[in-house]
Amino acid sequence: MKLSHHIEGKVNIITIEGELLGDAVLSFETSVFELVQKKEVQAVLVNLERIMFLDSFGIGVIVNVFKKLQQAQIGFGLFSLTREVLESFQITCLDQMIPIYETKEEALANYTQ
Repeated sequence: MKLSHHIEGKVNIITIEGELLGDAVLSFETSVFELVQKKEVQAVLVNLERIMFLDSFGIGVIVNVFKKLQQAQIGFGLFSLTREVLESFQITCLDQMIPIYETKEEALANYTQ
């Protein structure tokens, strides 16, 4: 798994490439919390366009990140999901809980004034 990020305004945009499985998932979780602690951000948006598969452990960690950021009053959303990954969120009804956007621009519009 490769993780990169950049800041747009007060929004941290994280792009993940590869498979979000096993130990890589924990690395993602740790990285998100480290990035949030270093910078004062209003939201974290995760680009999943290059993730073809997400196992149940990966989904669980995304839910955990969402809940912890929500408690810290930091927005969280996912964007550019592949059809397969989106279906995983729809089957589990997590698309009802976690904001999912089609594009980065749509996601950013919800967190910028």
